[in-house]
Amino acid sequence: VNRIADRPRMVKAPFSPEELESDIVVCTHNHLDHIDIDAIPLMKKDNMLFLAPSDAKNQLFECGVINYKSFDIGTKIEKGEFELEAVFADHSVSSVGVIVCHSGRTLYFSGDTEYNKELEKLKEYNIDVMFICINGKLGNMNADEAVKLTQIINPRVSVPSHYGMFESNTENPKKYTSRLECAFEMEYNKEYDFSEVLALGFLEVLKALFDIFSLAAILFFIYRFAVKRRAVKLVFGLVLFLLVTLFVDAVELTALGFVFGDFRNLGVIALLIIFQPELRSALEKIGGTTFEGIQNINHGGDRPDATSERKVVEAIASAACDLSKINYGALIVIERESSLDEFKESGSYLDSAVTADSLKSIFYKGATLHDGAAIIKNGRIDYARCVLPMTARVDIPTELGTRHRAALGTTETTDAIVVIVSEESGIISLSIDGELERGFNYDTLCARLEGILNPTKAAGTNNRGRRRSRKKKKNGNSTAKKADPQNDIAENGDSKF
Repeated sequence: VNRIADRPRMVKAPFSPEELESDIVVCTHNHLDHIDIDAIPLMKKDNMLFLAPSDAKNQLFECGVINYKSFDIGTKIEKGEFELEAVFADHSVSSVGVIVCHSGRTLYFSGDTEYNKELEKLKEYNIDVMFICINGKLGNMNADEAVKLTQIINPRVSVPSHYGMFESNTENPKKYTSRLECAFEMEYNKEYDFSEVLALGFLEVLKALFDIFSLAAILFFIYRFAVKRRAVKLVFGLVLFLLVTLFVDAVELTALGFVFGDFRNLGVIALLIIFQPELRSALEKIGGTTFEGIQNINHGGDRPDATSERKVVEAIASAACDLSKINYGALIVIERESSLDEFKESGSYLDSAVTADSLKSIFYKGATLHDGAAIIKNGRIDYARCVLPMTARVDIPTELGTRHRAALGTTETTDAIVVIVSEESGIISLSIDGELERGFNYDTLCARLEGILNPTKAAGTNNRGRRRSRKKKKNGNSTAKKADPQNDIAENGDSKF
């Protein structure tokens, strides 16, 4: 090729023609780089069998080849323990690919070929190792087409070929390997045993599986961590943003793509800022201990049984009613799935039993813990004097004070339940899912809390309680304070704000 076409080799030949010792030589087509008319005459041809398409026969005879068999598409040749088959190739001249079977293993050499649907049928051969052209010039598929065919045929190992010999007809093999999920590099001029090649492929499969499962585990922990915190809504918003971005890219919306592209460039910095509290909390827990710290990211404790839960509900309702009678304000938070750890940092740790007396002692005006909220977790008073976030809503009636705003701010971003006793009016309220319900007494508050915490068990009781409540309203016997209709606040816990 160097002499006739003035194409010098980019790399030195690994061995000279005289050194080649082979039983079979396959020439896939009649081009100078596949039938080298300078190299073949120098080979020890007497004991070599040359296989090539029929239109290459004369060229081989001119090179002094004696032992020749035509090797057109569909031809099968057996030589000892080897079986060779000529398969389809789409090139500028009559060309073939080669299937080699030995000891239950199958190798495929693409030779020179364009991408063609006919090549996809090679999947039926269950190929172990594939050597595929990638240079994309002079009648050969490019790297992207080679990746597509590799994914369809799905060999255990794939080796890119037809590059690095001539400067005018080469390609960077990383274009091919980087697009495959499982790829490895083989060293040039190094001998590989067949089992070593398969072992390399097996190790890469293990690495890929480890990589996938590691990523899945990380995403799972992130999901579990976020779903129990206020960050869950931010995560869902982020996922929606990514989906919209993918849609914009897919349909090539230029203007929106420009805007979303700028947002993506700042995405990492924005995520660090937005999720700073959650990231700090997770890192602190992981850093505190090793494996135990990782487990504690999603630790939620043991939920109390039905009897204990009933006692907690009754204690909260009893304390709220007693405090209501003397107009002592209270803010009692029941923690559920969403973690409230970031609010507890501002409070005092108690870990005490939930009783009406303990709750009343916390909110007694002379007590050091009466400012802020008491947080109940797993049937115990976990923290007191906690500062809660305020709601940003502007449609809240002026008669509702700081406690009500803090309750709404907490339940807007978590699944917590907050019971509020108004210091000004003594009205007992409950907030959940960013809504406020007012006008509770002991019975209705117990029924409402049980309906939330154990909806199946409390369904019948709650419905009977509501029917009795409506009957009392009809008879004019309600004991709750009548609310201002303008503010959409009714009595007996039946209204929502």
